[in-house]
Amino acid sequence: MSEQQLPVVVIGAGPVGLAAAAHLVERGIEPLVLEAGPAAASAVREWSHVRLFSTWGEVTDPAAEKLLAPTGWTKPDAATYPSGGDWAEQYLQPLADALGDRVRYGTQVTGVSRTGRDRIVDADRESQPFVLHLTTSDGREERLFARAVIDASGTWTTPGPAGASGLPALGEKAVTDRVTYRVPDLKDPAVRARYAGRRTAVIGSGASAFTALATLADVAQEEPGTHAVWILRRGISGSTFGGGEADELPARGALGLAAKAAVDNGHADAVTGFRTEAIERAEDERLILVGDDGRRLDPVDEVIVLTGFRPDLSFLSEVRLGLDERLQAPTRAGAPHRPQPALLRHRLPARPQGAVPPRAGHLPGRHEVLRPRPHLPRHDRLRAGPLRRRGHRR
Repeated sequence: MSEQQLPVVVIGAGPVGLAAAAHLVERGIEPLVLEAGPAAASAVREWSHVRLFSTWGEVTDPAAEKLLAPTGWTKPDAATYPSGGDWAEQYLQPLADALGDRVRYGTQVTGVSRTGRDRIVDADRESQPFVLHLTTSDGREERLFARAVIDASGTWTTPGPAGASGLPALGEKAVTDRVTYRVPDLKDPAVRARYAGRRTAVIGSGASAFTALATLADVAQEEPGTHAVWILRRGISGSTFGGGEADELPARGALGLAAKAAVDNGHADAVTGFRTEAIERAEDERLILVGDDGRRLDPVDEVIVLTGFRPDLSFLSEVRLGLDERLQAPTRAGAPHRPQPALLRHRLPARPQGAVPPRAGHLPGRHEVLRPRPHLPRHDRLRAGPLRRRGHRR
């Protein structure tokens, strides 16, 4: 099979992966989407209770809409705000269904490389197609060749730790029964019982933390004893709660104001300048957070860690990456180009539910298109360009 007959593999059937596949179809290029989960948007479904602070008009893709049109799909009211569940069920799954056999579920990509070339071999490297190793849900291993790869696997599976140094706090791994790294669904009775009438630490300063604070405050109005302790690594300033009424995204601004109200109304206490160094379990099984300055906070029953997400690059260890040392994003940008052996990479930002600058745009994340460059021969993927994104609200 010639290289041009090989598919372009898209890793991940989330919002960006499916949109990328739709654009490939529009250009007459055959995609193959590999999704580890059992359905489209598996990660999005895990925060199905969280409402986007972008409207339907801002979270659907034109190429995807064209692909959906012949199926009889009707776009939801462009001015309304979907939840993650709405987004998955009313748009992303229908889009995956429209792609048909171009989407494979239950398929985990475990490695990507250049065919016959490990990462230290230079000879004829850029002319080789990509090879992917896969593991299916029934445990079978497969090998697949691709003319190009789009990594849209996201960062959902690798949340940031409580530790301020980017490493888990001492003792953090031993108390996972009392720690969660996602915004809890407090409308679920079983989840609500875990936090109602209890004292909960919320670590983080983005929109996910705002969501947690606002929903805990709602519970506090109905369940006496419910209280949040908001852990901030920095102090409180004019920008701590976002843009408020001046925010270009009204729902995002309202979310920040709801978090501020939680503090102002006494449902949450803010602890500033606190960098978590350790989490200890007290004799009564409650948790004590210890700061790097020696401060020990009063015990809490639960900890919600919302410090962002990082990419998992382990399956790309044989691909040469030219990444920014801080953001783990490509360092070079280039102009659009004709299809050629390439690895395109999309990663959600460190805070997929976090606040973003005004005019940040429509889709959630940063889209990085990467290809060999003659003047930079030692990287397999070196071209990057932003894809606009907006986050979520409660």
